Amino acid sequence: MKRLKLYFVSLVILVSSTVMAQWVQKTSGTTDFLTGIHFPSSNVGFVVGIGGTILKTSDTGETWNTVYSNTNISLKSVYFLNDSVGFAVGNNMLKTTDGGNSWEIIQPFITDINKISFITNQIGFLITSTSLYKTIDGGENWTLKSSMPCVSMSFPSPNVGYVHGNSNSIFKTIDGGETWTLSTPSANPNNISLVSTMFFTGEDKGFFGGYYYAAFTKTTDGGNSWNCVDADCQSDLGVGIKGIYFSSNTVGYAVSQSQNNILKTIDGGATWTGQNLEASVLNDVYFTNDNVGFVVGGVGEIFKTVNGGNLGVASATAQAIAIYPNPTADHLRIDVDSNLMFPLHFKLDNLLGANLIDRRLLSNSSTIELSNFSKGVYVYQLLNANNEIVKIGKIIKK
Repeated sequence: MKRLKLYFVSLVILVSSTVMAQWVQKTSGTTDFLTGIHFPSSNVGFVVGIGGTILKTSDTGETWNTVYSNTNISLKSVYFLNDSVGFAVGNNMLKTTDGGNSWEIIQPFITDINKISFITNQIGFLITSTSLYKTIDGGENWTLKSSMPCVSMSFPSPNVGYVHGNSNSIFKTIDGGETWTLSTPSANPNNISLVSTMFFTGEDKGFFGGYYYAAFTKTTDGGNSWNCVDADCQSDLGVGIKGIYFSSNTVGYAVSQSQNNILKTIDGGATWTGQNLEASVLNDVYFTNDNVGFVVGGVGEIFKTVNGGNLGVASATAQAIAIYPNPTADHLRIDVDSNLMFPLHFKLDNLLGANLIDRRLLSNSSTIELSNFSKGVYVYQLLNANNEIVKIGKIIKK
């Protein structure tokens, strides 16, 4: 009896934790339109918003507190050199040296800033709607390096960097921003619209995202050529890309305005899979490692994952699976969306943990016979080809 109780408690915990979304929304305490996120360490992170809000977490993103609020300042990007020293930028540049407890406006002549980023603790860049600036002393002083419109940028090394100017224009530097050459994307140039974000994993390999059709594009030769991330330039993959982040050379994420508003790759961007997170608008993404990450946007929306956003019961995968009737007298029907990858495995256990059915599913509709089973409660799991649970629950046999 004790073993039965223990198994039932374990089942409740497993079902509850799996049913929860693989992306869990955290309380932000604000309704500001959140635009940027950065973690200088695994525990400490910061988020900024259009309404002048700066949020901080010190417990790996479990709780967030407002450390700054000024509706006269619009913030778009945030970057911290360490847990204490950081910058938040937008129509002004703010700096803190005490972990966000206090902030001051610096460099008041630099306004309308779209992004700030550092390659080392000393070398950093920021871009505005009309120019690019560089610092070589940790942000104490900033020098104008280019007077060109700048929407987004990515510097994979201190010398090599890329900036999106306007229309389809992407510029490249190989001397730390001193000089720039034009690299115009060639993949569907008539359909690729304004680039809104870019991320390079190395000096030659990178991605940019923008709006409308074929707007998620990559290069593997330092910007000499650009191609859609998928061979067919699918219109439903990466429409309205707002943020891209790679936690390693192989694992990367992007947030978009398409139905699958979170995209993930585990092969360095060769292929991408989509996840549908029920959120209003996602603007930025950041991961502290391959599995723990965050997306922000909407009206104070912060979502966290601890398993790389792998699809679970509350995800699009689970929603594409129907297991019925429940309760049932004699059989179960399993209907699976045709877009899911087969084979799937259906497993059924009793409350003692003994496996009763282990069946491989190869079609969209399957029937599981239960007529010979005794009345009671049973536990089912549906696993994908990678042996990951995509749906779990209880079946009542009447």
